[in-house]
Parts: sequence; C-alpha cells; structure tokens
Amino acid sequence: MVKKNSLVLSAAILIVTVSLSANATPPEKDVTTYPFQEYIVDCGGWSVVTEGVMKETLTWFFDKKGGPEPSTLHVSLSVRESRWFNSEHQDIFIQQGSKGVGENASIWINLVTGRERNSGGWYRITAPGYGPLVINVGHYTWDGENFTRNGLFLMPEDGTGSLLCDILSAD
Repeated sequence: MVKKNSLVLSAAILIVTVSLSANATPPEKDVTTYPFQEYIVDCGGWSVVTEGVMKETLTWFFDKKGGPEPSTLHVSLSVRESRWFNSEHQDIFIQQGSKGVGENASIWINLVTGRERNSGGWYRITAPGYGPLVINVGHYTWDGENFTRNGLFLMPEDGTGSLLCDILSAD
C-alpha cells in the first residue's frame, strides 16, 4: 500500500509540475544592433568622443504563473566596434578593447522591485606608455536608494580625462 500511495503521489507531483510549467510564458527576446556616439571629456576647444556599434539583446522573463507582465528584464550589451577620438581630428584615436571590440556588459532589472544589477566590462581603454585610462569592469547594484559597486573603476571624471586629452591632442 505504501508503494502504491508513493507512486500516486509522485504522479500527482509530476502532473502539477507539468501543468505549472505549461502555464509559464516563455521569455521574449529582442536583438538590435545600432551605432552610438558619446561625449567623454572636454579638452578645451575640442572633446574626446567615443563612437562605435553596439549589439543589444533584451530578454523579458515572466513569472511562473503565466502572468501577462514580465517580472525580470535582462539586457546584454556587446560592443562590436569602438574608438575614442579627438572631435577636431578624428584620425587621432584609440581603439576600445581588443581591436575595438569585445566589451560586454549585462544588466538584470527586477521589474517588480526596481532593483538593478550591472556586471561585466563596460569600458577598457589603455594606451602604450600610459597604461589603463578608462576601466569599468566589475558589478554594481542599484535598489532605488542605495548604490554599491565592486570591481575596477577608473573613469575620466576620476582624473584620467586629462590623460585622454594629452594622448589624443593634435599638438
């Protein structure tokens, strides 16, 4: 009798599991590739600008009950090409990453709570004789009130902007 009850219970659990997963809405995905251009730092008369091509993958995940509203959004960003240049002399530039490609970042957003977690390598700019100029590698979290970051962060506003100006100067 114990074996029979155990078998019936196992079958019931399997049916419930299958029916719950059958109700779950599968993730939806949208992939876009687009050009970008962003101002980085003012160098007095000209600016350091970055431009390139970004591949963005958005994946919406729904709750296991099959609700119509997504509960989580995953954003995957991948730099396909990028260079940082002098706005007045665009032939003076530094490529981002390995041959201008290869930076990848991931963002997870809980659409119910608003909590956001970012990780990966957003920027990684180095120059011969100077070393790292801009690095944003690691992860950070934002919950609407608190911002925390862990990793290696070296940004133009942290003091490397003047080095970028020196390296990309036409003088």
